[in-house]
Amino acid sequence: MKAKQPIVLFDGQCSLCSFFVRLILKYEKEPKLYFSSLDSDYVKYVLSDLNCNLKGLNTVVFINNDEVYLKSLAVFKVVTYLRFPLSIVQYFRLLPLAFSDFVYDLVAKYRIRLFGKVKSCYIPDDTNRNRFFH
Repeated sequence: MKAKQPIVLFDGQCSLCSFFVRLILKYEKEPKLYFSSLDSDYVKYVLSDLNCNLKGLNTVVFINNDEVYLKSLAVFKVVTYLRFPLSIVQYFRLLPLAFSDFVYDLVAKYRIRLFGKVKSCYIPDDTNRNRFFH
């Protein structure tokens, strides 16, 4: 069985990450993206299928056509699926990747302190439920 792609893997306990997923659902051009929490059994299956080990990684991961994208590059890839105004973020890709990853890492380091943890997992509505894997 082939894993569903393109898929966004995110920290299900992070408020900022959950907010990002809700933004994606709201601004997606078409419902093409799938989602899963980084600590789900489904992600273990997807990563083993790709011979990829992201254990202990604390980042947004985007997988499309069996290519794995991390950190700011993952965000830049995801926003290409979104409508204006969020689609503008993709133009930050023109900055050096080292710089955008530095900014990403800085936000990631303090995201729980700044935005907190979610009290319960995000539960998608019936329209989007089939796009989330556990």
